[in-house]
Amino acid sequence: MSEDYGSKFIAVNIARYELFHIKNRRLLDRIKVVVGLPYHKTPVFSDKIKYLEFNPYWNVPYSIATKEMLPKLQKKSGALASSFEVLKGDKIVNPAEIDWSQYSSRNFPFRIRQKPGPKNALGRVKFMFPNRFNVYLHDTPARSKFDKTKRAFSHGCVRVNRPIDLAEQLLHDVPAWGRKKIDAVLASGKRTIVNLAKPMKIHIIYSTAWSEGQDTIYFGPDIYGRDKKLSQILFGKS
Repeated sequence: MSEDYGSKFIAVNIARYELFHIKNRRLLDRIKVVVGLPYHKTPVFSDKIKYLEFNPYWNVPYSIATKEMLPKLQKKSGALASSFEVLKGDKIVNPAEIDWSQYSSRNFPFRIRQKPGPKNALGRVKFMFPNRFNVYLHDTPARSKFDKTKRAFSHGCVRVNRPIDLAEQLLHDVPAWGRKKIDAVLASGKRTIVNLAKPMKIHIIYSTAWSEGQDTIYFGPDIYGRDKKLSQILFGKS
């Protein structure tokens, strides 16, 4: 990661469960987030947010589809909720007409996706910065998780507590995309993609110690156990 984060950027501190919107060293906003479980770690990297997707589909990751959903479908072909669709290629197929017993993680030719709506796992909006980890920021219908002190519950993506506020901030320079327009698009329920006027730098970091001024240093939980490894590398002991 670059030592220079830039003059304007979004930073997510995994260990702190928070997102920061920074411009010219000034904090514009800070928002609670939910990050990956210790066995579904959110990766550390830098990228650029290029576009937002309102009322998104959730394309179920292959691992979740084959490890979590397929066993349920093999027991009951109607196990999927009505908000989900099964596709083979680009064609929607009826899951009740499929013999799921002949498929496994080695020969699974289907895609499972969740339609836009109040139950969608990505909520109302996702913030896209295409990357090799397939990680992004998104809304969530599971609002109660933000009330927790420790917020590591996801499969790796970052869930944002106030996603519409963040969307409004990022679209500030896009003509006609104020809060009124955003609310209207959300109310329509129609999947809508809008590009940022200029890609926004995003840095996903893991820092268990930070300063909020000249006199105080804060220490947070080492949720992924990385401090122990770092200490062994630096000092030869944990």
